[in-house]
Amino acid sequence: MLFLKRNHDRLHYDEIQNRYIIKNSKKELIFMNRNYGVDNYINGLDNRAIEIGNAYMLNEINFNKGDCIIDCGANVGDLLLYFDFNKIYIDYIGIEPSLEEYSCLKENASGHKTLQIALWNEEIEKKFYVDSDGADSSLHMPANFHNEIKVNCNRLDNLQFNKTHIKLLKLEAEGAEPEIIEGASEILKKTEFVSADVGPERGINSLETYGPVTDLLYKNNFRLIKINTDRLSILYKNNSF
Repeated sequence: MLFLKRNHDRLHYDEIQNRYIIKNSKKELIFMNRNYGVDNYINGLDNRAIEIGNAYMLNEINFNKGDCIIDCGANVGDLLLYFDFNKIYIDYIGIEPSLEEYSCLKENASGHKTLQIALWNEEIEKKFYVDSDGADSSLHMPANFHNEIKVNCNRLDNLQFNKTHIKLLKLEAEGAEPEIIEGASEILKKTEFVSADVGPERGINSLETYGPVTDLLYKNNFRLIKINTDRLSILYKNNSF
């Protein structure tokens, strides 16, 4: 498909490690799930970078070199594509609980800090429902999943980042966004922007998290800046900045 679209990106399947590699002249990215790759890279890496930027309204933020970005629900690290595409050299922290996705994230975010852990409002072990096909793995049991595992959960506040200023907290947790915010009251005090996916992904009934997330962030001194109605993601800014 890339060839037919006259896109110069090329895809390679690594049989030994059972994974896919898509690359262009500037960037290489690894992923393992075929369906995820078809959905997100059918038009190449640069197009995916633009999609990510639009999805989380990143062009509303004036990023500078060295800005700290915390990516909660990082998957394979697609968020980095936006910054690489725009040649913004950030301080990236990627957090992803799923083993398959994390193994790719660790390589795609080489040189950056990555953590394999689930975020919650307390330190606890919980069931994690895995759906790599749809990138919909969650701590809340979804309508469709192909596996369940036990994962260690922790509060974002308990993770030692030693950062005085966090430019952006990107939040996508397939319905667990409210619990993550509840566990991040201290981190939020030094976070300038939060971009959260609040679409209908919470539990079997596929509930939105727009209301709970907005209420919690208002209580933490944030205001709503912009809504992406196509994806139902919202950009918030801390009133202290």
